[in-house]
Amino acid sequence: MPVEPLSLYLHIPFCTTKCTYCAFNTYTNLERLIPAFVDALSTEIALASRASGAGRRVVRSIFFGGGTPSLLSAAQFETILRTITDHFVVLPEAEITLEANPNDIDLAYCRDLRSLGLNRISLGMQSVNANELRLFARRHDNDAV
Repeated sequence: MPVEPLSLYLHIPFCTTKCTYCAFNTYTNLERLIPAFVDALSTEIALASRASGAGRRVVRSIFFGGGTPSLLSAAQFETILRTITDHFVVLPEAEITLEANPNDIDLAYCRDLRSLGLNRISLGMQSVNANELRLFARRHDNDAV
């Protein structure tokens, strides 16, 4: 029986602030731990690949969620993606998505991510109502979107 392609979800638990509606596993003011987290995540990716027992599994999508994945640098995404491609077969048409806060990204960052293969950004703007943005404790305002 053929093995179905995988969809990978990689949770990046770091945030600058905690939004009032968020129930996800997140940590604020711990950005200094991101380099060690990237190393640990890369190790876990390699271990998960070996544990699948089916050789190099095929991946059809990769989703970086959080938390605030856009706190990672392009170089850190490069490390993670290189680990994935070293241990899995990523389909050429794979959707590779990054959740991002509107004020965390700029054109240069998007270009860097695109050069790594990311082809979709999910902007977490949550609302265009200034009062709701304050209520949600969002870091951006309407000018950022």
